[in-house]
Amino acid sequence: MKSRAFTLIELLVVIAIIAILAAILFPVFAQAKAAAKKTQSLSNMKNVSLGMLLYTSDNEDKFPALQIYGQAPGDAPGTCNLQTKWQDAIYPYVKNGRGGVGNGTTNANAGSGDYDDGIFKSPGGRRQSGSNYAVQQDVFMDGPAPWTGCVDTSGDFRTFSQTQFDNIAEKVMMIERGNSNGGWAFLQFSAWQWDWDTYGYNKTTGTATENEGDVRLPGRDCDGGFADGSDRWAFCSMFPRYRYGNSSPFSFFDGHVKNMNRSAGTGASASSQISWAKNIFIPEAVRPSWSSWYPY
Repeated sequence: MKSRAFTLIELLVVIAIIAILAAILFPVFAQAKAAAKKTQSLSNMKNVSLGMLLYTSDNEDKFPALQIYGQAPGDAPGTCNLQTKWQDAIYPYVKNGRGGVGNGTTNANAGSGDYDDGIFKSPGGRRQSGSNYAVQQDVFMDGPAPWTGCVDTSGDFRTFSQTQFDNIAEKVMMIERGNSNGGWAFLQFSAWQWDWDTYGYNKTTGTATENEGDVRLPGRDCDGGFADGSDRWAFCSMFPRYRYGNSSPFSFFDGHVKNMNRSAGTGASASSQISWAKNIFIPEAVRPSWSSWYPY
């Protein structure tokens, strides 16, 4: 019985069909993967935000400090090597994602975690030292630091409640930030005006007169730090990282979370959904020592 094999033309047609189907389906798969990561990051941020609000309900409606240094067990009096982060404060309410040991501490008993796992890690960001999520710089303020002898010498350390500033449903509490290169990470995102707009804020009217768009420098939307492996103030690890189709998740002080788009341009016609004057700047939370020059 004579067998029939595929001709060269038939094989080429089949290969061409497979190539066409792959070209059509691979972008769809990539989009589906990005959508799944975006959904997961929104879920992570929602859970962290709920933990934050549960903490405030048990602490006179006050948000935790960004970080506080105190005396660790076994340390000599006057030393301040025990770091307590905002993640440490809310961990009993989330009980998820505690990773690492002793980040930022010199005492082996301190035990403050890196929080680079579980709900504190973005599915779109690589594993790093510290959470992929950062909180608002002015509301979550630093406590006394080690080099001050655990004493607040600036007069800036305060904690805030939701009732101390207006429009909490419009003010951003938490962002998904860029990755860090160094062995430590910023706990906060920058709220300074010059990192977000072009200095057009009108103090009298409380509006940005020059533009209302997110016109941050392109270098802010990035991963990594400097060539020496460190992360320095006001670089990409302190700003939103738009990983998901030019969008990123944002959490607000009333607890709701939503995905927001990044600007496609600059100036008054910028299409960003984030406005520094409307969503980032909280006048009531500006530190006393900064009030003479911030906002611009």
